[in-house]
Amino acid sequence: MRLSMSATIAVLVATAASWTATAQVDLDLRAFIGTWKENPAKTRLAPSSPFTYTFSQDTEGFIVIVRSGVQLRDRVRLDGKDYSTPEVPGRTVSWSKTGDTVYETTIKRDGSLAAKGRWTLTEGGKRLTQETTPARVDDQNVTNVTEYVRTSGDGNSLLGEWKPVSSRSGEADLFVVTQIDAGGLKVFYPRNQGGYTMRADGKEYADTRTNALPDMTTSTEALGPRTLRRTTFRARSPLSQVDMTVSSDGKTLTVTTRTSGSEREPAVFVYEKQD
Repeated sequence: MRLSMSATIAVLVATAASWTATAQVDLDLRAFIGTWKENPAKTRLAPSSPFTYTFSQDTEGFIVIVRSGVQLRDRVRLDGKDYSTPEVPGRTVSWSKTGDTVYETTIKRDGSLAAKGRWTLTEGGKRLTQETTPARVDDQNVTNVTEYVRTSGDGNSLLGEWKPVSSRSGEADLFVVTQIDAGGLKVFYPRNQGGYTMRADGKEYADTRTNALPDMTTSTEALGPRTLRRTTFRARSPLSQVDMTVSSDGKTLTVTTRTSGSEREPAVFVYEKQD
């Protein structure tokens, strides 16, 4: 169908207006700069995590572990040895069964310990608790806990599917934001010496986080003078969305995280400026 001249002009004007509105967002990068510490009393976690786990056993006796959300896949034996994670260069995992219902794990990056874990079955195999202790440069042991319920399988066995129902952090989160140039911010986490950069230009960049998979990318855009939206993609498909908003007085940063395509309530983390 061919548009009339007036209709064509209207479309062009609307497009130009939309572009102009986007271009006129006067982003206040300096509002994000500083050290931000989580206020657990104000944080509202999502009722569940997208990271459903599935454990199965193949014909060669290996345990195949698949985590949805980022489609992380491991293939191990319960012998305490390190096994490489396919498609994630430098990552290895080990699993050991240390009791009837207890399993110990390690995760390494390029040979260095990244985290230790313990998985415990309870309630006759109906519930699974994951305790993860990341390796930290300050040697402080902080354990994060995620609770799962069984959706398939039975008995005191890991085999089956597990859906997360709750999670809690062992310590208030903290990160530092600095400005690296006229249009870029760096987010740094002192605990694990990790971080990433953000440029509010809407372009996709390689995801530089230590736990990112090779085909992950991110883009950042300004939604307002003090609001940034960071979207994470895998193979060009959106995985998650994070909105960061600084309050008008500059003292509070609210981070809202959503899983793409999910109808779950978002998780809301509230941080207070320390300097």
